[in-house]
Amino acid sequence: EAIIAGSMGEYTLSSFGDDPFLETLLGAADIRTRTLEAPGGRVLEAAAPFLVNGEAAALLRLGLSLDRFDAMNAQSLRQLAVTGVLTLILGVALLNFIVGHQHRQILRKGFLRLRRYTNTILENLGSGVLAVTPDGMIEVCNREAARLLRTTADQSIGQPVRDLSPDIARLVADTVKQRGGITPARRFAQDGSAETWAIQTSFLGDTGHNGEEREDACIVIVDDVTAQVRLEGQVRHQEKLAAMGTLASTVAHEIRNPLNAIGIIAQLLDRRYSPQEAEPKYRDYFTSVTREIARINDIVEQFIRFARPPKLDLQPIDFPGLLRDIENLYRETFTGANIRWRVTADPHQATEADASKIKQVVINLVKNAWEAIHEDGEITVTGRAGDDDYTIIVTDNGEGMDAETRSRIFDIYYTKKKDGTGIGLALVHQIVSQHGGTITVDSTPGQGTTCTLRFPCQRVAEVI
Repeated sequence: EAIIAGSMGEYTLSSFGDDPFLETLLGAADIRTRTLEAPGGRVLEAAAPFLVNGEAAALLRLGLSLDRFDAMNAQSLRQLAVTGVLTLILGVALLNFIVGHQHRQILRKGFLRLRRYTNTILENLGSGVLAVTPDGMIEVCNREAARLLRTTADQSIGQPVRDLSPDIARLVADTVKQRGGITPARRFAQDGSAETWAIQTSFLGDTGHNGEEREDACIVIVDDVTAQVRLEGQVRHQEKLAAMGTLASTVAHEIRNPLNAIGIIAQLLDRRYSPQEAEPKYRDYFTSVTREIARINDIVEQFIRFARPPKLDLQPIDFPGLLRDIENLYRETFTGANIRWRVTADPHQATEADASKIKQVVINLVKNAWEAIHEDGEITVTGRAGDDDYTIIVTDNGEGMDAETRSRIFDIYYTKKKDGTGIGLALVHQIVSQHGGTITVDSTPGQGTTCTLRFPCQRVAEVI
């Protein structure tokens, strides 16, 4: 009914009649708690019945201030808030890192794929590609460029380009100096070889931090145009031969008529005029005149045959058999002359050609090789079958030829022989061209000569 004892302070105690919570405790057997709002702050109250002989005689109530709890709870909330903010910041940073990392991985994969594609394209290009720094150091070298420079891609990287090709080094220096764009391709004959390169350069630069253009590299494209140069030379030579053949035909016809008249007059003089004195000398003169007339007539006939070559007699040809015939023809002669003579020939797909004309060509080349040999001579003839052609190679270790002679040997009337007419090799070139083939000559003074003939073959089932 009343409060017996208690230490309240600012803690206000309620009576039974005013507090339904207290009434429920009289019949309870456990401790119950509640939170109260007091002037000094919140209070946690715990209450339990005090039993006497099993009956509730009073209530025991204990109030605890929640100030420290609330302070600790507020501090925990602040720490939780700070921790949450830090966690959020770290989460955002981690998310940015993950997204950035994924983006970098995607870019890296794209870069690697692009570099792989670029490297594949560079390595399979038919042209040599170099990237050279302004100071002349090689940064990029593909497979074809390494082949032309007689090196490997790994060995060339970081090497001065002037050590591998002075021609490229000069073009790179001019391109960097002029800071120009793509330059026209220029051809360079390579010293020590029969190769001709077409070299094209372009300046590559970008913009630096200060807005000025910064030199990066010079891109060099190198093409081996040896075959093209040879083909162009053959076309020019064929055109020259055609023009000279036409001229020869015209001149030959103009010469033949007065020559025949001179011959007829000489014969009439021989029959109707008999000198009384110095008859032996007269006969010598007459013999010389008729001999020279016959020689001029032979030359005229050769000119006419060259100007109007007969049609080819195309028949199935056996290249190995043809070369064996030539081998047998010269075996005893070369053995007696102490010349090493070797002929080898591969079998080939059946094809058609004029065997007599081709035999004439090979014999002519063998004779020239024989005349070029002095001591310790060696002549080889090799027949090689390709997929769509047959190649005949005539090689000797004779005196060789200089560049000027090599460039003119197929010109009609050009010869360095005392008794030569300059028609033999011109006819060789003509016969090979009639067959749709090609002939090339590689020669170095003092190191011999190699003539390479290529005849196109029409593949059929039969094998010779």
